Amino acid sequence: MTYQTFDEIRSRQLQCGHQFFDNSVNLIAVRHDNFFDNGFTDTLYLAYRDFGCAITDPNRNQLISIPWTTLAGSLGHGGALHPKQARGFNITTQQWETTAGVAILKAGQYLRAYQFVDNYAGWLQYPYFKQVAPVDIYRDADKDLYFKRGAGMTIQRGLFGINIHRMSGNGKNNNILNTRQAVWSEGCQGATEPEFKKILPIIREDARRFGNLFSYTVIEDF
Repeated sequence: MTYQTFDEIRSRQLQCGHQFFDNSVNLIAVRHDNFFDNGFTDTLYLAYRDFGCAITDPNRNQLISIPWTTLAGSLGHGGALHPKQARGFNITTQQWETTAGVAILKAGQYLRAYQFVDNYAGWLQYPYFKQVAPVDIYRDADKDLYFKRGAGMTIQRGLFGINIHRMSGNGKNNNILNTRQAVWSEGCQGATEPEFKKILPIIREDARRFGNLFSYTVIEDF
């Protein structure tokens, strides 16, 4: 499903039992399928209020959307076909365990879990959102390119570097997320650089007003 208006995505967010921020930016990713398709086939929605408009102005409530991925790429070391081992807290066994499998961010809302780093000289030499609070991830190791969310899947909680960032070279709108040589996602969230940069002015204004910690939501609509 796609959402056309601020009110539609707000209603969906609340229907899922998540918080909706009426005065700051809402970062809501919608996962459209459960295949490791190695592309940008999900959608990120930014729902926010334009503070330059009067309260009664119908244009005050804004919604933009960009092509996105909430799943790792299939190729390259750390992709779905070549999963790594990683340590995390198994929420079923309540033990710290090292488990093989590609990371899949579990649908849910992660409050103030991401710090906006507005820096062109640091990691990736581009602004990004750094994971700074625990998130829940599935570990899928069967390499069948199909993400099964049910029983038997290991769920870990922790700091895994599930960052949100550009996933292409500057100015390049790739159709393919990962290649064997260029691995943009082992579970991170993001968009190609030309799409990612569209959200930066809005994020910068929100960070100026409210600080650089952001919440991020993943909703599954399939």
